[in-house]
Amino acid sequence: MQITSEQLLSKHGCPCPYCLRLMNVHSEVLRPSRDHVRPRSRFEETRIFIVCQECNQIKSDRTLEEWIAFLSCKNLELERNLLLNNHRLKNLEYLLHMGLT
Repeated sequence: MQITSEQLLSKHGCPCPYCLRLMNVHSEVLRPSRDHVRPRSRFEETRIFIVCQECNQIKSDRTLEEWIAFLSCKNLELERNLLLNNHRLKNLEYLLHMGLT
């Protein structure tokens, strides 16, 4: 499935499915970007989500299950990041439970 530039731009102001922060085309951190739910480097077919740039970079080439494990054991120093990671964990677990991956 191809995600066009217009589709990315249309997500301005929509929540990132991973962290629920509002995506913003004018922000480097919150800019909408394409995320292959299952990394292309390891899987032929993969679903694509439009997520914020920061979540996409942190997830890197992990599957959602691997990212959950990574966030669960990651010792982050800033309280804001811990809270944000807790939001990410809950949303990721929900996505997996609903079979959206």
